[in-house]
Amino acid sequence: HKTMQEVSGALIAIGLVLVSVFVPTALVPGIPGIFYRQFAVTIAAAAAISLVVSLTLSPAMAALLLKPHQDLDVDSGPRWMRPVKKGAEKFNQGFEWLSDRYGRATGRVIRMGLIMMVIYAGLLVLTGWRLTATPTGFIPEQDQGFLIGVVQLPPGSSLERTEAVVNKAYGIASKTEGVIDGASFAGLDGASFSQASNAGVFFIKLSDWADRGSENSAEKLAGKLTGAIAGQIEGANVFIISPPAVQGLGNGSGFVMMVQDRSANAGYRGLEGVTGAMMGGAMQEPKVTQVFSLFNTGTPRIRADVDRDKAQLLGVQPQQVFDAIGTYIGSTYVNDFNLLGRTFRVTAQAEPFARDDIADVGRLQVRSSSGQMVPLSSVATLVRDSGPSRVVRYNLLPAVELQGASAPGVSSGDGLAAMEQLATKTLPQGYTYEWTGLAYQQKEAGGSASLIFVLAVVFVFLVLAAQYEALTLPLAVILIVPMCILAALLGVNLRGMDNNILTQVGLVVLIA
Repeated sequence: HKTMQEVSGALIAIGLVLVSVFVPTALVPGIPGIFYRQFAVTIAAAAAISLVVSLTLSPAMAALLLKPHQDLDVDSGPRWMRPVKKGAEKFNQGFEWLSDRYGRATGRVIRMGLIMMVIYAGLLVLTGWRLTATPTGFIPEQDQGFLIGVVQLPPGSSLERTEAVVNKAYGIASKTEGVIDGASFAGLDGASFSQASNAGVFFIKLSDWADRGSENSAEKLAGKLTGAIAGQIEGANVFIISPPAVQGLGNGSGFVMMVQDRSANAGYRGLEGVTGAMMGGAMQEPKVTQVFSLFNTGTPRIRADVDRDKAQLLGVQPQQVFDAIGTYIGSTYVNDFNLLGRTFRVTAQAEPFARDDIADVGRLQVRSSSGQMVPLSSVATLVRDSGPSRVVRYNLLPAVELQGASAPGVSSGDGLAAMEQLATKTLPQGYTYEWTGLAYQQKEAGGSASLIFVLAVVFVFLVLAAQYEALTLPLAVILIVPMCILAALLGVNLRGMDNNILTQVGLVVLIA
């Protein structure tokens, strides 16, 4: 009962501080705010439950478990206990000596007020310097137990050729130590998840983390697999990337920069050229790695110039021509029908041999208003051409995705800064860039961490001031917070880590 009278106030203060310190994090918008709120609810709820247990169940358990005892001589009791008792006695003596020395040193330091204020000011400056100098990050990449393989062949490659290359790449990956299963898909662009006959993707499932060990982490396996596949497959680009840290924000790890044609009006071929220049510059930049773009304007295609006046004379509406080309060259869903207890889908499409050559396409027919069949070559001029297989726009502007990742040991913030400097030097007038996915969220978060720390300290101070009805006692407690942050940041720097969301949550808890 006497003990609870002494510690109850401190327990309540600790619980209130742990709950209130996360109030500012609930005000952070966007994806960072979602992460902060999840940690805030979890830690605040745990602190509240711990406070209730400490005030109710713990005293009752202590009364049952802790019994009064009498001090015994060192030589009393079993012989084997005597060395233990002597060791405990020596420890108590040493601890009392250390406490006495610490108290005397503290008294001398307090009397040197001016010197200590100068030292404290220097430590504050050092803390601010480490906050700004520590590399920034957003959400650290984690080993999620699987990898994504992106395959790209030359433009116009057939689906059969793509499938053979994808299967070969997946076969090489499946024989690697640490890989247990997976699946491959030809005709699917792994970077944009759009359909393309010259692209493919395969997913690699890794064995359990405990079985792989640190030598076969997802990051290291990605590097090994990329090198192994590149050495055995020619005529195709194969990249092994990690999944995004947050599902739904991008299709892979790292960053995605959208290179945009804002006013150059050079078309997608111009975008392809400046994107290639960015890729070349990124190869010379040590802070980024695996910077690539699968965009290509060399995909073979047939351009149909419809003579609308001639089509009208032949009784063919231009829309009929467009629909016929879309059905023959692409496909059109017709309907479903049931037969023998099964449902079949009907899709209209020209046979491959009927659309294999430009002359074959010209012989395809469209029905006129009189019911006669008119060849496409009669109403349209068909010429061979090339262009992008997929037209990309970002914020209504023509754009191209440029994907990459920060080099090992480089924070994501430094990687983004390196790409921004490269874009400033490389992109000609009329071109610009924007971030998307996780990189966009990281740039939007900006310097919210410093504001969160300041607000957290203010909330803690107000709670303590309200509880103790004084300003000096909470101020004495708050003065140690910058030192705690400095020590934590030094540990982060020594480990080569960055100041990401998880680090910031830990610092907020440290403030409490």
